[in-house]
Amino acid sequence: MKQRRHAPYLAQLCGIPVYVIAGFLGNRYWAIRERAR
Repeated sequence: MKQRRHAPYLAQLCGIPVYVIAGFLGNRYWAIRERAR
């Protein structure tokens, strides 16, 4: 863990898919909640 130069790049690379998946699941959850009403 001595190479700190690649940390922001790796964080960005790992953060994008997590953000996309979280948004996708959030939209599905919201759609299910709206339909259950």
